[in-house]
Amino acid sequence: MNRKTAGWLTVLFLGGAAAFSFAAMFRGDLKALAGSVVCLILGFLTLKQYLSSQSLS
Repeated sequence: MNRKTAGWLTVLFLGGAAAFSFAAMFRGDLKALAGSVVCLILGFLTLKQYLSSQSLS
């Protein structure tokens, strides 16, 4: 995965985590909370990939 793709995936996963956490906060839904945790984990994994990538292309 190149740096640009990893960057966009990080933004999308962290945005998804925020959306799921708001849904969990307002509805009290455990599925939304689990979705938030999954998005956070995937977001941090792609962030790690983004930071370890050398090339911008």
